[in-house]
Amino acid sequence: MVYPMQNHLPRRRQTLDRFYGLEHRADVREGAFYDAENLRPDAWPLLRTRPGRKRWTQTVNGEELPIETDTPVTAAAEVNGGLCLCSETGVYLNGQRVADCVFDMRPERRQILPFGRNVFISPDGKYITPDENGAPRVRHAAFCKRNVQVGLSYGFAPGIGGDFMYHEAGDTPPANPYSGMYWLDTGGAQPVLAHRGDDGWERAEKVYLILDGAGIGDSAGAGDEVFLSGVGDAELTYTAAFVQTDRLWLAGKYQTLPGLTATVTLGKRIPLLDHAVEHNNRIWGCRYGENGRGEFVNEIYASALGDPTVWEKYDGGAADSYCVSLGCSGAFTGVCAVDGALLFFKENHIIRVTGSMPSEYTVTVLPARGVAEGAERSLATLNERAYYQSQTGVTTYDGALPASVADALSDYRFSSVAAAANNGKYYMAATAQDGLRRLFVYDSRSGLWQKEDDGMGIRFFVTLGGRLYYLCADPDNGNRSVLILADGSFADAPEDLLHCGDHSREFGWTAEAPPEWFALSGPLDTGNGTKILRRLVFRLELAPDSFFSASILPDGDGGEIPLCRVYRQKPGVFSVPVNTPRCHSYRLRLRGKGACTLFSVTAVTERTGEVSGLGE
Repeated sequence: MVYPMQNHLPRRRQTLDRFYGLEHRADVREGAFYDAENLRPDAWPLLRTRPGRKRWTQTVNGEELPIETDTPVTAAAEVNGGLCLCSETGVYLNGQRVADCVFDMRPERRQILPFGRNVFISPDGKYITPDENGAPRVRHAAFCKRNVQVGLSYGFAPGIGGDFMYHEAGDTPPANPYSGMYWLDTGGAQPVLAHRGDDGWERAEKVYLILDGAGIGDSAGAGDEVFLSGVGDAELTYTAAFVQTDRLWLAGKYQTLPGLTATVTLGKRIPLLDHAVEHNNRIWGCRYGENGRGEFVNEIYASALGDPTVWEKYDGGAADSYCVSLGCSGAFTGVCAVDGALLFFKENHIIRVTGSMPSEYTVTVLPARGVAEGAERSLATLNERAYYQSQTGVTTYDGALPASVADALSDYRFSSVAAAANNGKYYMAATAQDGLRRLFVYDSRSGLWQKEDDGMGIRFFVTLGGRLYYLCADPDNGNRSVLILADGSFADAPEDLLHCGDHSREFGWTAEAPPEWFALSGPLDTGNGTKILRRLVFRLELAPDSFFSASILPDGDGGEIPLCRVYRQKPGVFSVPVNTPRCHSYRLRLRGKGACTLFSVTAVTERTGEVSGLGE
């Protein structure tokens, strides 16, 4: 029998030189990875490991001092180039506790809002400003002193004249006035304090109601709008003109004094705020639920211009406070400022506020995917867009309609999300459905995702000097925090991050061990079933003392088969050719430790043998 001659089986080379990051879903495109860790998304089209991290340290006499608070940290932010932390009970600026700043509000939604060179803490209403010596002092946006025994009088500003009681009150002037006499004119709609001068009765200018009592002024600040009851029949609002610990000068409506002493209630109000943000020299906030008076509200608020401690100023001017009620139902889930507008979020609504003063503010409600309930810390602004976790995944909103950017992560379900934006990337620390916490990084320029390890337990992101830091809880002591520089490749990373000025302390950075990484590809096919895989060639670069390994998962039930393991002691680019099992489709699992860049993977295939005429 004569058999037909077989032609030489041709071999072909197919090169994969574009790597598309993490795509944890069923349909993984060629060049993407179903699972990966510790790669960076901004090296596209190359595959590159993430940079190493550095841990910030401070030592005294060789002993390391941690960043420590009295209770676990509940909020963190940059303030004037330094680090501001909130614990469950107080505030720490650059490692030092701010005296007389005690919290009594819920800690789970606490926010640190830089306001110029000052800082406002929401929802507690604490406003921290430097005094004349630069030391921090606290102004309270809300307080209440009940049943306080005070002395009452009218008087001038401190150092100008003395205090006095007005002599008479009534609809008509006193019958026998004398020069220097004071009379409370109650004949009009509002009582007027008048002074008897050489030319008759004159309105007394710059006269203040003065309260004298132990600690009466220790919570108020000059310029505060305060309410006072116990003097007269109604509660009235005054402006605190001058403040001393045991004396308070109040400017406002004159009224008949009940005597030389009284039992009064003095306080200051701020709306209960679910979420807050600084925008255009005001603090903005929102509330869905009962307010401080027990009324159910669905409102947006703004503080007075330039003063975040004043929320009930309605004089008709451009500097007034602001309040508006909404018709769309549901709890507020977040707020941010983007491209000159304010965005308030509910799960199914986006509320946009524009304008420059209360008389011009415009509120627009858009039924759309908003921030998911409990994911307020996922909200970050990047490239004039808002990024956040919605009910359908990570979403971006640019003022038109929200769009998903997390189709590549469709198999993940996230909880306990914290996020930040820096250098064109969106960072999201989250707990997946398997209970493991990971760090996901989205590069806005390439549109790719990658995943990094989060073994240190990232609780907050902080941007200091334009660089991103992770604030992590010490696993051995929850009251201690560890500060980690996200990209340790910066050679000029600042050391004295807390600006404490203590020359006995030494500051520095400790580099982490080279990260271990891996990548599992999606299914790779040699063709339409007429080709088989014969060889793979990896083109890569390794840092000194790093290694790279590869294994293949061929079609069928053959399991994982190791292909190569390469150590490198000198830097350089090189190729690693390896023979492979014969298969039509396969997946690759790449592993390594240390810095590595993969330029390409070339697959050498050949056609399977076909003999014509057999079986005829």
